[in-house]
Amino acid sequence: MLAKPCELLARGELSFGHVAAIERAVRDLPTDTVNEAVTFLTDLAPNLDPARLRKAGRALRHTMDPDGAFAESERQFDRRYLHMSPLLDGMTALDGLLDAESAAVLGTALAPFLVPAGDDDVRTTSQRRADGLVEVASAAMSGDQLPHLGGTPTHLQVLVPLGSLLNEKGAPAATLPDVDQTAGLLTPIAAERIGCDARISRIILGPDSVPLDLGRTQRLFTSGQRRALAVRDAGCRFPGCTRLPRYADAHHITPWQSGGATDLVNGCLLCRFHHRMVHEGPWRIEAEEPDAGGNGRLWFLGPAHCARSSDPRGP
Repeated sequence: MLAKPCELLARGELSFGHVAAIERAVRDLPTDTVNEAVTFLTDLAPNLDPARLRKAGRALRHTMDPDGAFAESERQFDRRYLHMSPLLDGMTALDGLLDAESAAVLGTALAPFLVPAGDDDVRTTSQRRADGLVEVASAAMSGDQLPHLGGTPTHLQVLVPLGSLLNEKGAPAATLPDVDQTAGLLTPIAAERIGCDARISRIILGPDSVPLDLGRTQRLFTSGQRRALAVRDAGCRFPGCTRLPRYADAHHITPWQSGGATDLVNGCLLCRFHHRMVHEGPWRIEAEEPDAGGNGRLWFLGPAHCARSSDPRGP
């Protein structure tokens, strides 16, 4: 069956990868089509690398054995899975397998996030892909595009003790929902960042952690204010970043817990990457004209006396 490809391999005209690609392509074809397929792929092989030859073999199977190709597609779909495994240090390992269509959907959704978000973005491609997956999920939750859970919109609930929100020394850590019975913990700075653009509910607990009083839920930035920020900023305000408003948080220039007002003057849009750099990283924001705030020029002040200006990009 593979006499001709093996002969070319012995003469050094094909690589082992080429022969393996041909063998894999014809392995499950109907017997009466194998010789024709081997001849066709062998003629193609000198002009293709093994990866492209494997792709040609898959396309050939769809042409010569459509029923078999459909059955293989269904088997691959049945093999799909996604595992989230909590680790002892608080991180979570992801492991999964996707069929071709699902992988294409996910890859297409993550493609925009593989582009560096400015000259300062030194993340690896894998790190950008991981951050992009979280940003896509966050955007879906923020836009209420996910199915409701228990009759309410799907949302991330973070429990932040008042002392942690105020960054008091020795305050208990903020907690994330359990993932496989493993509760995640947040630093006060991370809780402050999440609180920039979230619904805040007051819950007063008794000495036995029993809720005694539930305050009214309020949104720090209303949907109308977010639309206004989207028009004014046209995306992340960090100099050189091109992330769109749907993937940006509404950030308080002067923190809300420090008395900063929830208005357009004290707000600006930051993508998740640059939002972390402002809260957890070495950057801070100052308005050139305090009365204008985010409506005017902002200065992003970084390490080594670096200063970059940012003007509103909207009309």
